[in-house]
Amino acid sequence: MTVSAGNIFQTTADPLDVSAPIISSVDISSPTVTNITVNWTTDENSTSYVAYSLDGTTFVEQGSATLTKNHSVTVVGLTPNTDYELQIKSSDAMGNVATDDNAGANYTQRTQTSLLLGQRILMLILRLNMA
Repeated sequence: MTVSAGNIFQTTADPLDVSAPIISSVDISSPTVTNITVNWTTDENSTSYVAYSLDGTTFVEQGSATLTKNHSVTVVGLTPNTDYELQIKSSDAMGNVATDDNAGANYTQRTQTSLLLGQRILMLILRLNMA
């Protein structure tokens, strides 16, 4: 909100806006061992959040409250070689919330297997074979 010299108030959000942003062009890029990056666009400036879950019922969110039309969220701190269910969420300046849950199926993505874990298993196998 801004105030002019004549004490006239001007809001930056449309008070008549009752429509949630429209989420489109969802792209889940190749995951790493502990990260998944999700990109999407909205038809109006809105926040960027990705909700993730192991079981599809209890979700945790990561993202940004910065309003934008081009969104990119990297969910960090995930477990290697694990399936995650994802939902994309955006909220406009008036608090209208859009959730894209892939038509009720949620988006799914598996993190990569840890190479370090694979190397440790290989070393263990080699030690057992040498014994």
